[in-house]
Amino acid sequence: MRVFFHLLVIMSMTAPPWFPVAAEVISPAGAESLPALMSQSAMVLTGDVVSVEEVPITPVGSTKDYAPSRVFVAAVAINRIYKGQSDVRSIRIVYENPRGKSCFVSDCEKISPGEYYLFFLEKIGTEYRLLNPQYGKFPLSRLHAATQVMGLAGIEADLVAGLNENDPKRLVTTVELFGSLGHVSSTEPLRAALAHGGGKSSPITQGAIYVSLFRLGDYSRLSESGAFIETTTHDPQVSLLQQQLCAQIAAIRELQTSPTLITFSRSSTDQLRESAVHALREMSATDAIPTFVAALDDPLQPVRYDAVLALATLEKNWDLAPSLQLFSENEIKYITAWKNWWLKQAR
Repeated sequence: MRVFFHLLVIMSMTAPPWFPVAAEVISPAGAESLPALMSQSAMVLTGDVVSVEEVPITPVGSTKDYAPSRVFVAAVAINRIYKGQSDVRSIRIVYENPRGKSCFVSDCEKISPGEYYLFFLEKIGTEYRLLNPQYGKFPLSRLHAATQVMGLAGIEADLVAGLNENDPKRLVTTVELFGSLGHVSSTEPLRAALAHGGGKSSPITQGAIYVSLFRLGDYSRLSESGAFIETTTHDPQVSLLQQQLCAQIAAIRELQTSPTLITFSRSSTDQLRESAVHALREMSATDAIPTFVAALDDPLQPVRYDAVLALATLEKNWDLAPSLQLFSENEIKYITAWKNWWLKQAR
């Protein structure tokens, strides 16, 4: 399974412990865009890793200097090509790792012999290299469609076949990549995987399917996703999936989802409640006016602020639509004003 955490990665491992180091925030799995990766790549293919060898590097300069990276060459037997072409059925892929004992996600790749990957490659001179350290390769199911097709359509067809994968690691990656396609011919394969027990047997798979459905604009499982988000968990992978789902819910702009979002706005789970009220505000959902009024008393300030702005937008009363700073300085002014407005509406 790919790493699901937002990781803070130390980029300078050779610096003394007291020396300031640069850091990089790593995007979670499932955040990639396959259309973008496809357009940036010189070649996209799947294949089995036959062997991996380190290439010796001679240090440049004085004897005290050393090569900052270790360079490897992976020999890959090509199965399918989605972009580019090759006259042979194998390819050499060059990649680098930093020297030192520690190896973090963003700047360290491990390609293992015997593994099967989906590769996104760039071409530098005569060499093929991983497009980037984070999204250069993905462990993928060996299951594929009966007919090979080029381009994103080919990847989609093979991912649909891969949804029948039994290996949990490859199944979750397949689900995430399917959601990363941006546009698919049908989301039914994901819904079927959820209905046939793929999600029920594993909370991680279940959560990944919800995320991918929402990324593709399919909210048919929105209501049941609430129970997943509200479930107490000590699994950090499930917890991150819950956060990703809330981020997807906050980005919903389809008015037909407002009844479910209104239900979510009464959740005891803070993040779900906050996401639902924000989405309702952005949609200017008129049926959510009572929800916004109730949210004026929410324990979370972001929810109270969203409620104030939502009511101001619906009423076009910009005098009662403060900046966050003004709201923070005098919340009671705006909350009381909108409560009084509601009382007048009721009378």
